[in-house]
Amino acid sequence: MFKITFKKSTLLLVFSLLVLLAGGVMFLKSRKTLPVGTKPVVGQLAPEAVFTDINGRRLKLSQFKGKKIMLWFLATWCPSCSAGANYLSKENDKLSNLQIIALQTYGNAGFPGIKIGEFMKKYAPQVLEFDNWLWGEASEQATKTYNPQNLPDIYYLIDEKGIIRVVSSAPAGTLKTIIDFSNGKFNVR
Repeated sequence: MFKITFKKSTLLLVFSLLVLLAGGVMFLKSRKTLPVGTKPVVGQLAPEAVFTDINGRRLKLSQFKGKKIMLWFLATWCPSCSAGANYLSKENDKLSNLQIIALQTYGNAGFPGIKIGEFMKKYAPQVLEFDNWLWGEASEQATKTYNPQNLPDIYYLIDEKGIIRVVSSAPAGTLKTIIDFSNGKFNVR
């Protein structure tokens, strides 16, 4: 008989790849849940967005004009979203000039998942101490405006004048851009 053994690191790598593959499959399926539209682009004035924070308050994006904003649409089942929440919260000392508005996309990008408040406590519990974080749920209209393809992990960096400067995804993979924008080291495109 042959005995096959694996190192823990090999098993962790295989597991991580399977999680990413599963996330990719769910991502592709989620793109079909809302009609495809045109989202706002870099250089445009950010359209109004209405959302509800985790305390039940109805808020508008325009209430944050005059601040640098990261408007982040996420799904609570999404592996890159949980990684992004974790990385961003750990780097918050470099993001203190940035108002982070993390919103569960309407309908959670087509799949069930935990509530946004539970997601925050699980993946970024330290943000409870930070004034620059706001968690909530996007309205259907906000999702249709900013995330018409219903992607599970997309964000907008919006300057103090309300102009969109970056549209990207996966904050864990684009953290340097977010930090540079927060600290004024960002070249406007």
